[in-house]
Amino acid sequence: MFPIGETPFTPDNKLDLESLAAEVAFCNRGGVHGFAWPQAASNWTALAEDERMAGVEAILAAAKGGAAAIVIGVTGKGYGRRHRYAQQAEKLGADAS
Repeated sequence: MFPIGETPFTPDNKLDLESLAAEVAFCNRGGVHGFAWPQAASNWTALAEDERMAGVEAILAAAKGGAAAIVIGVTGKGYGRRHRYAQQAEKLGADAS
């Protein structure tokens, strides 16, 4: 099972990194095989590039020591963004992108 992470926002419409990390911890406790973010269900089109980068960092930090494989989506507007997303995923140790 590879659930797709929800993208949580704070009441002032900022990416809620603490809640995003908590999703990963919850999935690890539940014994899922992996966790994917961001995908279409994660509303990736609403995120700025810096928010996506921060979200990936929070997810991969929260996943350390857990059994779930982390899949980082690299879909984006334009080759340059997709390339930066893929480079970050590789650099930070995602299991797949």
